[in-house]
Amino acid sequence: MTLSDEERKFTKPTQSVLRLTAPILGSNRNITAYNWFSSVELVGELRRRKLAYTGTLKNKREVPKQFLPDKIKDFGSLMYSFTDDINVVPHTQKNLKLCC
Repeated sequence: MTLSDEERKFTKPTQSVLRLTAPILGSNRNITAYNWFSSVELVGELRRRKLAYTGTLKNKREVPKQFLPDKIKDFGSLMYSFTDDINVVPHTQKNLKLCC
């Protein structure tokens, strides 16, 4: 599949997801992907194409500083942010010991 001139203006990860999701555009399905592909740009474009998106936004410039991991936040604390079409929920995983 070739991209239009408008689609070539997007970042390479967004272009990759758009190529992969072309067969299901408009189907109201959910796309789940890893951090490298995630961006607010992608979420907006998929929404415009009637697709939902779930993914991580680790270390992205779009993530508010309050959502970045630090030593002050308690494990299990909850915050969220939202707009009309994007919800952001930070998650901190508890460090688990895998050995005795």
